[in-house]
Amino acid sequence: MIRRSYVPVKRENMRGGDGTVTINNWVDENEKCPNLRLAANLVLPKGASIGVHGHAHETEIFHVLSGEAEYLDNGKPETVGPGAVLVCADGEEHGIKNIGNGDLVLNAVIIKA
Repeated sequence: MIRRSYVPVKRENMRGGDGTVTINNWVDENEKCPNLRLAANLVLPKGASIGVHGHAHETEIFHVLSGEAEYLDNGKPETVGPGAVLVCADGEEHGIKNIGNGDLVLNAVIIKA
């Protein structure tokens, strides 16, 4: 399969966060492998966030492509930028907020345990 375009999904106040997050899913529900819950590119405009939430029986990985963010790793804030790889393992919680002047762009993958 070769995918050349996305069908963007807009999520308001994602996980209790602020603003609108655009989700560009790499695969749809019919194409996913059994242990893959999400594989997508996310765009958070200035000031937008994904609220703090936990992961049970799965791991989420963010790879920051551009922008600047405050990442909450189990309640501990950390400023991150391009190239950062952020892992939220089974039983942990995280959230992310765009604190830069432009879009925060990241790739996200959620793998079920």
